[in-house]
Amino acid sequence: LSWGRCTRKGNILYLHVFDWPQDGVLRVPMQVKVTGAHLLAAPGEPLPIEPHPRGFVVRLPNGGATFLSPADGGTNAAAPHAAGPVVVKLTIEGEPVVAPPLTRHKPATASFGDAQKAFDGSAGRSWEAQKGDKAGWVEVDLQRPEPVAALAFDEPHRGAGKRGQKFRLTVREGDAWRAVASGETKGYGASANFAPVTGQVFRLEIFESKDTAAVAEFQLYRPE
Repeated sequence: LSWGRCTRKGNILYLHVFDWPQDGVLRVPMQVKVTGAHLLAAPGEPLPIEPHPRGFVVRLPNGGATFLSPADGGTNAAAPHAAGPVVVKLTIEGEPVVAPPLTRHKPATASFGDAQKAFDGSAGRSWEAQKGDKAGWVEVDLQRPEPVAALAFDEPHRGAGKRGQKFRLTVREGDAWRAVASGETKGYGASANFAPVTGQVFRLEIFESKDTAAVAEFQLYRPE
């Protein structure tokens, strides 16, 4: 999620908001019936829920300005950036349905080895470069142009936290590749949000690693 994380306990969802949307709207790409919503710190003040093509939206009080720092255009100097996330509590009925990532079981290739291991939804199977090779890539064909706005990739449990892999995401445009996002893994992998880009073939390039380059799962997501 571009704004934070979602956790669950029974019929309660908790939206942990780290990065406040400028329009004060949390877009949640999940199909489920929501029967109640409020800030965890303000249980007596319900928040409005509205349907959205990919799920639903939660509108924050005052468009979220109450919780934004002046630098972000808000009025509260004690912004959540410094104090930690603000949490929205949702009560739901039924089992939430979340669409799988765009990359799941799509055609894939790699610089070496079985690329499908990075796209099969199993964290227990990993793609790895040739032993000792600290660079490599995996490439996925979404089979049609798709808007993409976020990536996530998990590292194998073996050697977790020790690889420190530097990576970039590129999209194929004709005969060339354009960089979309980059970063470095810390712990068990990495994630990144970026301005939406439409493309069909994407490549995750690992260009530096402290161990053999490896990916347990590589995922791309549509804009919320």
